[in-house]
Amino acid sequence: MNRPATAATIVHVSDTHLSRSAPEHEPAWRRAAAYIRARRPDPVIHTGDIVQDETSDDDHGYALDQLRSLGVDWAAIPGNHDIGDGPPIADLIRPDLVRRFSDTYGASHWSRTVGGWRIIGANTMLFGTGTDHEAAEWRWLRQQLDRTRGASVMLCVHKPPFLIDPEETDESSATMPRAARGRF
Repeated sequence: MNRPATAATIVHVSDTHLSRSAPEHEPAWRRAAAYIRARRPDPVIHTGDIVQDETSDDDHGYALDQLRSLGVDWAAIPGNHDIGDGPPIADLIRPDLVRRFSDTYGASHWSRTVGGWRIIGANTMLFGTGTDHEAAEWRWLRQQLDRTRGASVMLCVHKPPFLIDPEETDESSATMPRAARGRF
């Protein structure tokens, strides 16, 4: 039987594309940051595309400063602008960028309990890559889900498994690779 979750305020942000060299994203970030500072959520969950350019040290440093300046607990998972893009469009996820993501923002996957909810942030960018890192991510996700039986769960990913219908056959950079959807 599911237990009712206790009250918690969680703010979800995504695709902030923070960069001093891409000022077009600043107005939206400033509004979000002001809301977060005023609301003081229990965490902020960032579901990827934190930066504009995954290879830019300056973008990552700037983004980390922006997240820390919120003055609240936060957690992030990577998007394609953070670690490169994967199938079905490309095989560009770079292990060095995944390492840098973890070194900068914390683990590229995590779980935590907030207000009676189990929040799981999974690095699903690895899905469909056929790598040892993908296999490890699937094992980790299964373990996390097994530990949450009967709990209220929020699963955070960068790319959804599909856009409209679970049976859709289109391959897109906006969704998980079709081969990973069924398993997900």
